[in-house]
Amino acid sequence: MSPIIKISNFKELRPAKPYAEMEDYGRTRRFRVSAEFNDEIRKFIIYEFLEENKENICYVVSGYCSRLGDTRNKDFYYDENGVFFPAWGISWKRVKRHKFDEDEVEKIAKITGFEHAYKQKRGFVVYIHKNREPILLESGINEGFVGKLILGWLACWELI
Repeated sequence: MSPIIKISNFKELRPAKPYAEMEDYGRTRRFRVSAEFNDEIRKFIIYEFLEENKENICYVVSGYCSRLGDTRNKDFYYDENGVFFPAWGISWKRVKRHKFDEDEVEKIAKITGFEHAYKQKRGFVVYIHKNREPILLESGINEGFVGKLILGWLACWELI
């Protein structure tokens, strides 16, 4: 069973890009999201890319990594199989950033319930969802999908 992420608060912020060199990546939306995980409130900034771009990047989640004592980003991309993130971060094997090996990716899959694959260009990737979805729906925040984005971030920076 996948860990439960409960969105406790969100606010749309002024649009911005997550990285300075992204001016040609089209329009974005930016959200501040508070989420409860393991009885702890965590805060994240989530960027949603509204237009297709050269790298197929669609979301960036930024949060504070307590293990590193610093803010870390996780980029999410899309292809014909869905929304995914490249499998790298920190783990029980190494606290320095590194590409995850098969053991680490299988542990992510076991913890999260996400599927993984090996891509020639990127190495291991982890698919969180079959389709791109908007962060904000008419009824409010897309809690299930945002929870998957946050869980992907946690898998790379805090869980394994």
